[in-house]
Amino acid sequence: MYRRGVFNCDYSLFSTLLIFKLLSNFELNQAVISGMVTVYILWYVLITTTFFFSSVCFGL
Repeated sequence: MYRRGVFNCDYSLFSTLLIFKLLSNFELNQAVISGMVTVYILWYVLITTTFFFSSVCFGL
């Protein structure tokens, strides 16, 4: 089964190759995903603590 895209292209072969490439580079993708999650968590903690301390100290 295949899907038709915006330009009426057959994406079945593309999606199969993409899944195979993701599975073959699983270690690299796992490192990239864990790095992105770490950066997101650090950014979220930084933003929330900055807002919390500014609201406590300055009464915002």
